[in-house]
Amino acid sequence: MQFKITKNHVKGDNQSRCCGKVGMKFSGPIRESAFKEDTPMKQCTLFIVVFILLLTVISGCKSTITNKPLPPPTEKDFHADQKCYHNGKLTDSERRSTYPFDKAVSMEVISFDSKLGRAPIDQDTIVHAKTREAVVLSTNEINRLSDILFNYNYSKETNLFSETTVGCYYPRHAIVFLDKSEKVISYIELCLECSQVKTSLPKESTGQFCEGKYDLLRTYFVSIGIRYFGD
Repeated sequence: MQFKITKNHVKGDNQSRCCGKVGMKFSGPIRESAFKEDTPMKQCTLFIVVFILLLTVISGCKSTITNKPLPPPTEKDFHADQKCYHNGKLTDSERRSTYPFDKAVSMEVISFDSKLGRAPIDQDTIVHAKTREAVVLSTNEINRLSDILFNYNYSKETNLFSETTVGCYYPRHAIVFLDKSEKVISYIELCLECSQVKTSLPKESTGQFCEGKYDLLRTYFVSIGIRYFGD
């Protein structure tokens, strides 16, 4: 590209130059490079724009693949076995270190008339006058009881849990934890007939009540001398 440059003396600016055909003024010397395109710079800018566009497309594709919904589970994915298995590995000492076993100085299993509707415990005291039977547990009996509670669990493969709720609740038995003053720390109230349990204790303190746990407890109660299971 060529320009015709003519000199014109303008008052107050002897160094001004006028580009006659273009009509542009420059305050300094005119360089030929000022009129040439900066080709390397434009190529670099174009490369950056294309690179950013490619990253955007790749990111969008990856997001689409990641957010693809998982296929629905099949029957093979479900393990609904509700039975109890003696698969726990907790030792006697480990079970005795679990609350409230670790706080109890003594333990009792009591039976009572279901017409009471609840265990005969007034605040922190067993009302023995309202019990049918009361058995103070030996160390061996406590260990056997904790083994039933903590080491009989669902199968390791069970991942679908179903707790059957029967429309009845006639409690007749309770496992009671006592301190050194024979005050009630906590207790587990049981309805063996309806396979239900009531307690303020968390599950980690009572174990899993899988299918067959209530039968195990009934057999245990008989072994320690409990005879009352209903009229």
